[in-house]
Amino acid sequence: MKRTLFSVGIGLLSLASGLAVVGLQPGVAQANNPRLNQLLMQVKANKSWTSASFPVAGFSGYLSLYGQSLAIEGAQVFNRGINLGAKEGSSVRSWLPGRVEQIAYDPTCGNFAVIQSGPWRHKYCALKGQINVTPQGQVYLIDAETILKVGQQLKAGNQLGRIGANQQNQQPQLHWEVQYENQLIDPAIIIGLMHEQQKTAPTVAPRRPPQVAIRPGGPMPSQVLALRQAIIGQESGGNPRAVNPHSGALGYGQVMPENVEPWSREVLGYPLTVPQFLNSPELQLQIIDAKLAQYWQDAMRRSGGNEAIAVRMVASYWYSGDPTLYNNTRPQSYGEGDYPSIAHYTLSILGKYQTLIASRY
Repeated sequence: MKRTLFSVGIGLLSLASGLAVVGLQPGVAQANNPRLNQLLMQVKANKSWTSASFPVAGFSGYLSLYGQSLAIEGAQVFNRGINLGAKEGSSVRSWLPGRVEQIAYDPTCGNFAVIQSGPWRHKYCALKGQINVTPQGQVYLIDAETILKVGQQLKAGNQLGRIGANQQNQQPQLHWEVQYENQLIDPAIIIGLMHEQQKTAPTVAPRRPPQVAIRPGGPMPSQVLALRQAIIGQESGGNPRAVNPHSGALGYGQVMPENVEPWSREVLGYPLTVPQFLNSPELQLQIIDAKLAQYWQDAMRRSGGNEAIAVRMVASYWYSGDPTLYNNTRPQSYGEGDYPSIAHYTLSILGKYQTLIASRY
C-alpha cells in the first residue's frame, strides 16, 4: 500500500511547504533546462498562473509524488507524475487552456487525455467513461456529464472528465503528468507556483442557476426555456416547418406525427392536425414548453436534483422516449437515416443548455 504523504484537506499550502520531501523548492526547475528555468522565473514574476486550475476537484491527499518508485505489474517503475487522491467521480479539470491532442487507453493509465498548451503538455489518467470513434474517425471520451473530443479547445478549469479508480489498486485518484517541450518535469513545481500566485487571490463562489418550481399555469422557469432553446437548435435549427425525411418528425422540436394529436389535446384542450401544427409556430412552442416542464420535474426527481443529469434525462426522453437511456452509446437509425447515439445527443443538449444558462446569470 502506498504511503499518503499529506493528509486530507490540507491542500496547496501543505504541498508548497512540503516540497522538501522531494528535494525541490517552488519555482526551481531541473538545472539542465535553462529555458524552463527562465520561463518559470517569468511565470513567477508575471503571476501568469493566477487563473490556472488545480487539476482535480474533491482533492483528498497526495498519494505519491514525482520520482517515487511505484509497483506496477510486479515491477518497480519511476513515477512520471503526481497521484492526487479524490472521491471517485470528482471533476477533472484542465490545468491551462489548450487543445485536446490525444484520448486513449492503456492498462497502467486507464482512459487518459493529453492536452497541449503551447510548450506545455499535460496528461490526465484514470478517467471515467468510454472511448469511442465517430464514423469520421474522431476519437472522443464519453461520460455521464461530459464528452471530450480530440481537437477540442479547452479553457483553464474546463471539466474534461471525472476521476475513476486507478487500474493497479482500484483506488480513486488522478495521475497527472506534465512535460515542457517534451521533457518531463515535476508537477510539484507547478503546484507550488500556483499556490504562491493564488493564495491571496479573491475567491468567488460559482453561480448556479436557482432550482425553480414549476407552477401549473405559471411562467416557465429559465431551465425549461433554456432546454427548449437547446432542443430546437439541435432538432430544427429554429425552423417551425421542418419535416424529417426519415421519421416525419415535425416543426421546431421535431415532434413525432403520432404525438401531435394527444399532446395538443393535453396542452391546448383541443387536437391539432399535422398541417395545423406545422402552420402554428406559437402553438408548437406552447406544446413543447408544457411537455418539457413535465419532463424536467420528473428528471429532477429521478436525478436527486443533479441538474446536469436532469438535463440529459430530459433530452433522452425527447430523443428516445426513455429518460433512463441518456448514457446509451449505440448509434441510432430511423428508416434509411443514421443518427447520433442517445448519449451523444444528450451531451450536445447539455452543452447548449449550460451555455444558455451561463449567459442569463
